[in-house]
Amino acid sequence: DLKKVFYEDVYYLIVCLSDWDRPTVRVFKLIDSTIKEEEMVEIG
Repeated sequence: DLKKVFYEDVYYLIVCLSDWDRPTVRVFKLIDSTIKEEEMVEIG
């Protein structure tokens, strides 16, 4: 929801739990008033 994005220098993590066995995680960032999905890299 773009109305809840207040800062352009942070990443927003969204977790969808509609399938509890396989949650979906997506990362977004606001760049020049445009929302851009970023690649998430798992470490470990």
